[in-house]
This record gives sequence, C-alpha cells and structure tokens, in this order.
Amino acid sequence: MECWEAQELLEGIDFGAISADDALAVEAQRHQGECSTCRSALSQRLVWNARLADAMTDVSIPDGLESRLLEQLAPIIPAAVAVPLSRSSRRRWIVALATIASLMLIAALWQPWNPPASVVSLAIVDTHIASDLTDLTPYDQPAWKPELPRVWRSFFQLQPDLVHHFPAGTPSVLSVAAMVPFEFRASAAATPIRGRLVMIPASHFREPPEDGDFSAVTEVEYIPGFNRCVWREGNWVYICYVRSVGGAELHELMQLMRGSRNFT
Repeated sequence: MECWEAQELLEGIDFGAISADDALAVEAQRHQGECSTCRSALSQRLVWNARLADAMTDVSIPDGLESRLLEQLAPIIPAAVAVPLSRSSRRRWIVALATIASLMLIAALWQPWNPPASVVSLAIVDTHIASDLTDLTPYDQPAWKPELPRVWRSFFQLQPDLVHHFPAGTPSVLSVAAMVPFEFRASAAATPIRGRLVMIPASHFREPPEDGDFSAVTEVEYIPGFNRCVWREGNWVYICYVRSVGGAELHELMQLMRGSRNFT
C-alpha cells in the first residue's frame, strides 16, 4: 500500500466514511504503524483539519452550495451493479469515498476567509501538549516575541533556544503559539516541579480569558498526565501544564511563587 493511499484511508476512518475494521482500513493502519513518514504526515493533516474546523465554527453554508456540490460529484459516483467489485476496484472506491468525505467537510465549512493558522484553541493545545520536544522546531515567528508572565520573571529567564513552535508539525509561517519546558526547585534538595508553559498572543487565541495574573489563578483542571491552568496578561494568554504525580504539583508551584522571590 502506498503512503498517499494509506493517508486517504486513515482520514476516511476519521470522517466516518470507512469502517475501522474494514480489511483495507486495517491494512492502512498497519502501514501507518510501520511508516514514520505517514505518521508525521497524518499528524500534520489532523492538525490542519482541527484548525480548519476550529476557524469555521458557526459558519453558515452558502445557499445552494450542497446541491451544486452534489451535481459536480454525481458523474463520478458509479451506478450499483450486481457483479462483486475486484479488490483493486474496491480499493479505488473506498479511497474515493474518503476523498469525497474530505470534500464534503470542506464544503460544509466553506466561506471566504483568511488563513486560520493563527487561531489557537485550548483543545488543540491539550491534544498536543505531550509532544516529544525533538518533534518541535525553534520559535522564529518574527511578528511575535514571547515573554514570561510577570510573576515568573523573578524565577526564570526565557532562553531563546528553549522556545519552540507549537504544536509539532505546524509550519513556522502558520504558528504563533510558543512553548517552553520548565523545571522549578524550591531548594537544591527539593523534588523538582516540571512542566510546560505555552504562550499565545491573546488576539490569536479562541475565547481568551479576562486579564489576570498567575498568582490569582483559582481554576485548575486535570488532563491526562498534567494539571493545567489558563490566564491572560495583557497581550498574551498563558497555559501552564505541570506534570502530575501526586495531583497537587501545580498548586504547590503557585504557593512557592507567591511566597518567594528568589531566583531558582
């Protein structure tokens, strides 16, 4: 199975055009498990699809678009026949279904719009926060210069070589979100608190919170492997993810930063 074919089939599974237990779908999933190129390419496609769907939320379908699309697709949809399809014909038909499903999704979301790459949602960040750092590229977005939250500046220095484009697989021209890993120690003998801080321009974050401060954050949520909180300071939205072991690490980080001003 070729890479392009496997990717179309896998995307067809996501759209519901193909059953995951179909023989060709199983073959495509096996191909993905053995092909690192496909895994990377599919991840980028899914990020793009998520951004596209996120940017098109609540967009109405232009009048007559559905009927015009069906008219255009009708010539390529074969009439039913009694003769069973060969494996190669069936393969082409399922791939065509996946492609049609992709077209239908795009058509349903269509409107004249500017590239949605700068729109970042909390769901996208949550989905990719556990990405391997080796999959991320250095942050080189010229329009934005990330800066640490006010309280954090007493404890950390923002080292440019640790700031990455986020999420993984997003071309730098499209990415405005930055991520930096951090480690906090209250003392040399203390257990380190480790996590990741995501920084996003408030103008490019979907539904930014009210202006605030890390020391005043009260809402902490758990996602698999992390505790996280979200707040805004001026032109930046910050999302702090702390790796959770006992469950109280993020609260501990907040308390330590409130009670000390020593650089660690």
